[in-house]
Amino acid sequence: MDIIDNLKKDGMLLKKVPKKEQTVEYCKLAIKQNPLALRYASIRCINSKICFSAVKKDVRAFRFVPEKFVTRAMCRVAVETSPKLLSIVPDSFKSKNICLSALKKDVSVTDYIPEDKRYEMFDNNIEIDLIKKVINYNPKWLMYTTDRLDIEKLCINLMEKDFCIARYMSLQVKMSETILKYQKSKNKLRFVNKYYDCDEKNSLLMQKLYIIK
Repeated sequence: MDIIDNLKKDGMLLKKVPKKEQTVEYCKLAIKQNPLALRYASIRCINSKICFSAVKKDVRAFRFVPEKFVTRAMCRVAVETSPKLLSIVPDSFKSKNICLSALKKDVSVTDYIPEDKRYEMFDNNIEIDLIKKVINYNPKWLMYTTDRLDIEKLCINLMEKDFCIARYMSLQVKMSETILKYQKSKNKLRFVNKYYDCDEKNSLLMQKLYIIK
């Protein structure tokens, strides 16, 4: 039985074929029979199309795709099927949509999301239910939230349970009237001094705040 017949029956036998002896035909047959055979394919015998086909058949093959053959579409398919694969998606392909897709399926992927994308994702359009799930998993993500009424309410509920959560709130939320009033009502906020910030056009009364944690 020749190599081609063997690969048609078991693609993983490609690992027994020295890479210098592999051909495009061998690799295609092996990967078609078993997408994970991509692990043993010579880089000179494959391309993005072959890799993408392998990933669509078995997302685990994404781990064996050479970086030069990774595409945005491939990353999207991989992450939608297995969110934790976001950990090996090149940063250049970690778009807001791809990161959000992974986060909706598994909030434990927060560590794999670049910081700049965290601010983009937590814009005014993100659903409060998703925010709650993320904050429940990782409270530090409060720092990426914008000032919205539903987020202010969420923060108050969280502070009712543990006021120390306030340290993670974004500056926008911390300085909102609703949050300041709540903190003051709980004797967690006091004014330590007042001063004037003056320029040629304006004279603004400024107040330094101290939050008691």
